[in-house]
Amino acid sequence: MPFRLKYQTTPELPFIPGSEVTGVLKSIGAGVEGAGDIPRIPLNLPLIKGCSIVGVWIGAFAKRDPARHRANAVELWKWFAAGKIKPHAWATYPLEKAADALNALAGRKVAGKVVLTTEA
Repeated sequence: MPFRLKYQTTPELPFIPGSEVTGVLKSIGAGVEGAGDIPRIPLNLPLIKGCSIVGVWIGAFAKRDPARHRANAVELWKWFAAGKIKPHAWATYPLEKAADALNALAGRKVAGKVVLTTEA
C-alpha cells in the first residue's frame, strides 16, 4: 500500500474510492478532533469549481516550522499596515464591558474578532 495509516504529513495517495476518502483523510495529519460537527462538503464541488480546500492547524504549523510561521506573520502585519487587508471585528467593547465580550464568545455569537478598547 503506498500510504501509511499512521500519522504522516506528506502522504502519497493512490486513487481512493469515494466511500473510503473520509477514513483516509482521518488517518493522515495531526489527528486533532474538535467538538461539534465539522461541515461536510461534497468532494465533487472542488472538482467542478476548480478550487482547493485546505485545512490548517496553525498551532501545529507554528511548532513544526517556527521560522516560516514568523515570516508569514511579518508579511501579514505588513499587509495590514499597508491597508491591503482589514480583519473583521465582529464587535468592539470598552474594557469595562469585557464580561459582555466574553459572554458573546461563550455564547458562540461571534463571527470574527472581538476587540477590547481602552481610553487613551
